[in-house]
Amino acid sequence: MDRRRLRSRVALSGLLSGLIALLGVLMPASTLAATPSLAGENFSGLNPQELQVSCDPSGTSTLTVRSSGTATGPYPGPYTETMTVTIGAQNGDDFSFEGVHALFGPVVTAQATFSINSSAGQVDGTKTLVGTGLGVCVNGQVVTGSNSGVTSVTGRFLVFTVITSYEARIVAPDGTYIDRGSAQTHYEDAVVAVLNGSGQCCIVTGTDGFSEFFYGSTGVVPAGPASVTLTPPDAVNTVGTNHTVTATVTNAGGGPVPNATVLFSTSGSTSASGSCTTDANGQCSFTYTGPQLPGADIITACADSNKNGVVDVGEPCGEATKAWVLPTSTAGQTTGGGQTLNSAGTDKIAFGYNAKSTTNGLNGNCTVVDPSPATNVKVKCLDVTSLVQTGTHATFFGN
Repeated sequence: MDRRRLRSRVALSGLLSGLIALLGVLMPASTLAATPSLAGENFSGLNPQELQVSCDPSGTSTLTVRSSGTATGPYPGPYTETMTVTIGAQNGDDFSFEGVHALFGPVVTAQATFSINSSAGQVDGTKTLVGTGLGVCVNGQVVTGSNSGVTSVTGRFLVFTVITSYEARIVAPDGTYIDRGSAQTHYEDAVVAVLNGSGQCCIVTGTDGFSEFFYGSTGVVPAGPASVTLTPPDAVNTVGTNHTVTATVTNAGGGPVPNATVLFSTSGSTSASGSCTTDANGQCSFTYTGPQLPGADIITACADSNKNGVVDVGEPCGEATKAWVLPTSTAGQTTGGGQTLNSAGTDKIAFGYNAKSTTNGLNGNCTVVDPSPATNVKVKCLDVTSLVQTGTHATFFGN
């Protein structure tokens, strides 16, 4: 039996080249920027830690792996990464090696978080699977075959190769930036025992490692606020009620900007102001009370990029509109009158009113008289345009 030849056939390093060929990986050239992207960055870690392994070659397998080591490239320094992949049924992509074979299945999900502590900048990011990858997860009977007296190959066999899209936040000496692109990750862990016809171990081979490279950056963009949008962009509410708008703050790359201060103001039928701080999704909300009579407002929200409490030239803003209308009338009738002191407390203002809402429509009138010599004002209601009666209270509107 040629042990060197068998070792070369079952070693996982040989499988890596086959996996990459099947995935059709292309490596676009890096795009240079004043603050470099992650394109060209490489991770390499030995003895990665397996946080979770659930193997089911005929069903679903899940692997969670944590790797640490030294990153090389635009951001050299120590890195850590935790990745979870889910592998479907391993019933295809048969890699044959003169009678010894292994079946691979599709990687259907992949999620990762990573961090690089580099003198060129602190990098923190996430990764998500693009398309599918290839993987195998087997404990126990790994492969079978017969060649040169080999009857079985048993042991632990864990491999996956995936292509992901990444988003990274780079805190560099000249500012904070967002970078997006692609990455390829390969993980392998195997200790394989090859048995001869007598059930004796004639050779043991094993590999263990984690490698990753970044490519295809779409460009580095500033991480600060670049635009603000308001939802809903327009709305109609009943007078005297509350209205809430939600601001979404994004950077130049379209990603959310957390911990941004947003300044709100309204103009038109109301005058209100306030502020809020965005969450992890770059969102926060503002609520204000509408006027007592019909009208319309413009709501403005601006990202306070320098956090000085005022809207400066160049800071991004968004707008929304709001219409305030009368409430829908209910059936009912109200009538009454009385007197109340004027603001100076020197005389009494007299008033009387009548309002009625039926299936035939609305009608009514009112009169207010201020006999004070300084004012001598008389107000007459010409009509009733809305009447809402709830319990012992009634509210009516008119001209």
